[in-house]
Amino acid sequence: METILFSNARLKVKQADQHTLSLNEKLVEFLQTDFYSFVVERDENSGKTGLRFVLNPSFSEEAGLIIGDTVHNLRSALDNLWWELVDRCGGTCDENTYFPIAKSLERLERVIKDRKIEAIGMDFAELLREKFKSYKGGNDALYGLHELNNIDKHRLLIPTYAGVEFRGVTGNIGVAKFKNSGVTLGQDAVMNFAEITEQYEFKHSGVPTLFIVFGEGQPFQFEPIIPTLENLSILVQSIIQDIEIAYRVRT
Repeated sequence: METILFSNARLKVKQADQHTLSLNEKLVEFLQTDFYSFVVERDENSGKTGLRFVLNPSFSEEAGLIIGDTVHNLRSALDNLWWELVDRCGGTCDENTYFPIAKSLERLERVIKDRKIEAIGMDFAELLREKFKSYKGGNDALYGLHELNNIDKHRLLIPTYAGVEFRGVTGNIGVAKFKNSGVTLGQDAVMNFAEITEQYEFKHSGVPTLFIVFGEGQPFQFEPIIPTLENLSILVQSIIQDIEIAYRVRT
């Protein structure tokens, strides 16, 4: 009977995928609620009028918790993978036994040397260098996962939103009326009308489509969160598979 390898790592990935699914479900539920306000603002200095979309902050906070749990499970999957690999190859496991991800290729080489990774297998060291490119500038998705996990240890990964779209907007600008129109708001969730100085109102603010993205300054800045988490899961699964193939070849 074939030995099952790296099952704990795969369980961590499975848990991460459950968190991503939960995040998507909660987003769908959230969009069914009265989750936003769509207000008219007038700049008293310029006389210009604009729209502002205001999101209920409760979802951002809950999403931040789920994102953190997802990222942590994916990073932990890699650490579980590496612990089992070192143990199976006869190495010594301690507090420094975790999947190497470095700030540069030079630092990765230092880690490989200091942890004597080549002693458990030159092939595994080569995977880190050449295939996984486990360093910043080599595999930015992998390094981004590492950075997200570090950030979440200290603060919530609060998401933001981009490209908020509304369909079916009805209202008027002065005496001009509009019905079932489309409105798209940018990254700052504000649409300014530079040439309009008249008061206007919205009788129906329309049906919104909301794109949840990573916040400014975070890894994967302004990238959609759920597809990014799904892609990170695929990346981690591919690393587990590659390590397993390399290990089975040796044994």
